[in-house]
Amino acid sequence: MELEAVTTVLRPRRHWEAMDLGFALARRWWWPLYRAWFLLLLPLTVALHLLCYPHLWLIPLLLWWLKPLLDRAPLYILSHTLFGEVPGIRQTLRVLPGLLSRQALWALTLGRLDPARSFHLPVWQLEHLRGGARRRRQRVLDAKQKGAAWLTFTCAHFELIADLGLVALVWLLLPDFVRLDFRDLLEDKTVLQQLWINLVELFGLSLIEPFYVAAGFTLYLDRRTWLEAWDIEIGFRRLARRLASSAATPALLLVAVLCLGLSGQALAADGETTDQPATGPDCREWSARQTRRWQAAAYAHRLPDSPAMQELCEQWPRHFLD
Repeated sequence: MELEAVTTVLRPRRHWEAMDLGFALARRWWWPLYRAWFLLLLPLTVALHLLCYPHLWLIPLLLWWLKPLLDRAPLYILSHTLFGEVPGIRQTLRVLPGLLSRQALWALTLGRLDPARSFHLPVWQLEHLRGGARRRRQRVLDAKQKGAAWLTFTCAHFELIADLGLVALVWLLLPDFVRLDFRDLLEDKTVLQQLWINLVELFGLSLIEPFYVAAGFTLYLDRRTWLEAWDIEIGFRRLARRLASSAATPALLLVAVLCLGLSGQALAADGETTDQPATGPDCREWSARQTRRWQAAAYAHRLPDSPAMQELCEQWPRHFLD
């Protein structure tokens, strides 16, 4: 797991703050998340309607029972998108059989009654633990974690509110000439009413469940951040990478200083071995040559290029001769 590639800030959070982070991630990556969700849900819904006809009232119950399997596609998208990799449709279809078959019997029996289902789902799907190892891991994660059960309770009520809200919206938009009572929209006596109830259930399930999975996933990440200090590890890794990238700068400076020092020594040695003429044209030629050498040395050593320095380089041989 490359923690440096995480596209969100990992730090210890309170339970409700971690859930809010999951909702924010679901809003941010809504397109790949819902694409994977409907990629599994729509064919399953059509197949269930064909298999259960004319007993269409079984469809909402079956969808509720199959929620643990439906949640695995959104978690797969979130776990990859968090690290900067957005799975496509082909990649998602390729891994779906493996996702649905892994510990499916447990998820649809004893695991279906788990009040912290979305919080424990990464342990089964991402860590690939089962049996005693899974139970021990869940006990470690459940210590001091009280938000997972509240998340399930809250999202179940949100789903119910979404269903009733859709029914109320349709009832309010009905024209006056349609003689239909509000209770008629909640009954399933006829085939059309059963299809309507199934559509309402599908709406509430699709609206809330991906957010429920995202919030459970961020609760899982937050718990591992508390236990394994992921935020500190990411900080140390980034610091080590910066130090490694800047390690070449001191070496280059050292080489530059050594080169400048050697060039200065060569110039000084050249000046010492050159005999100074006493007087006459040779003296003026020697003075001009030494002036050019000092100007070159000043430029090589990055001395300040100012009029005062230029005047000093031009006048120093005269002072030396005097």
